[in-house]
Amino acid sequence: GSEMCIRDSSYIYIVNNLERIADLSEGYALMVDNKRRQGLSFSPKAHHDLLTLQGKVKEFIELIVSAIKDYKLQNPDEIYKRARELESSINAMEDRMRNSHVERLWRQECDSNAGLIFIDILTNFEKIGDHCFNIVEMLTGRK
Repeated sequence: GSEMCIRDSSYIYIVNNLERIADLSEGYALMVDNKRRQGLSFSPKAHHDLLTLQGKVKEFIELIVSAIKDYKLQNPDEIYKRARELESSINAMEDRMRNSHVERLWRQECDSNAGLIFIDILTNFEKIGDHCFNIVEMLTGRK
């Protein structure tokens, strides 16, 4: 059938990407902590944007976790298609949020220090998405 198994060499690649996701997740936690310690706050719009993006990233992580568990992928094409949608959705959101953030800065609607952390978090989430996509590519035999 169309079942696929993960080759040994692929495991190293997958683990490396999982490790990067873990590092980036830790980085995110540190940024949030740093923001709290400095007593900074995001505008309601920035806060809402981050929660939305975080939700997408969480969905992507859940997708790779279930794909790794189901190591004889029953439906690699479906998983790949979903991953491509998530990846481009995360990239588009990151882009849009970055632009509206720049507009908020121009209108002086947010603190520039909080703004720097906001941008770092956006970049962080976008990178997590990239690593999730790398994993799906490997799992579905596209890499």
